[in-house]
Amino acid sequence: MTAERTPRSAAIRFIVYLGFVSLFADMTYEGAYSITGPFLKGLGASAVPVGFIVACWGLGPGMQDASLRAGIAQVVSMHKRGSAFGLFNGAYGVMWFAGSVMMGLLYGHSLALLVGFGLILQVAAAGWFFWLRRPLAAEIAAAS
Repeated sequence: MTAERTPRSAAIRFIVYLGFVSLFADMTYEGAYSITGPFLKGLGASAVPVGFIVACWGLGPGMQDASLRAGIAQVVSMHKRGSAFGLFNGAYGVMWFAGSVMMGLLYGHSLALLVGFGLILQVAAAGWFFWLRRPLAAEIAAAS
């Protein structure tokens, strides 16, 4: 028995894939955000560069939030958009929490392990994003 590929199933898979990519990205973001200020201060940086770097780092969630919502709005019909945003926000919140817990545990154990883990997950998220982008775009184009 094969599952029929519909625009709805493509949209749901797209949202789930974005959730997992967000998990990896958020794990990296939360870990780096939590150590950026203390790390730079430990290196002897003054408050101005530390504040500037942390402010620039804070732009990431705003840009990510806007682009992910725009992507969801493109692949989901107007009538199902509320459910899609609810599903996405729920998955995003759970993944954010899981990433924060994992990074917190690693931070308490070893800073080097935390940095290595974050780098590996960021590279995995980027690779997964580009790997999934092409089949999803082809499937959405074929369905419309």
